[in-house]
Amino acid sequence: MNVLWAIIWFIVLIFIAWPISGFCASFYVCCLPFEVCIEPLKQLNEMLFKGVKLCYEVAVHMKEGKTGW
Repeated sequence: MNVLWAIIWFIVLIFIAWPISGFCASFYVCCLPFEVCIEPLKQLNEMLFKGVKLCYEVAVHMKEGKTGW
């Protein structure tokens, strides 16, 4: 059963996590220097960083064969 979940997580990684992480990473890198001057960007950057880490989280779930999110 773990192999099935690993395959499902791999599909999620390829088709969902990588595009979202790439999108978030580009905006994260652009907004990060301005966070020092504009305080509300801190919350936005925290949200974008969670999107960047999405690939890592999905890969951990894939490795462990976890069920569900």
